[in-house]
Amino acid sequence: MNDRHRVVMRARIRYERRKYEHKMDGLAKALYPVFKAAAATIEQWLAAFQFR
Repeated sequence: MNDRHRVVMRARIRYERRKYEHKMDGLAKALYPVFKAAAATIEQWLAAFQFR
C-alpha cells in the first residue's frame, strides 16, 4: 500500500464523512422544532406528575 493510495483513501473517507455530516445537519435542522416541542411537552408532563 503506497502513500498515494493512502492519501486517496483518506480523502475519500473525509469526503464521505462531510457528505454524511451535511445530510445529518439538514436532518437535525428539520427535526429541531419537533424535538423542542416534544421536550417542552415532556417537561410539562414531568412537572404535572411532580406537583401531584
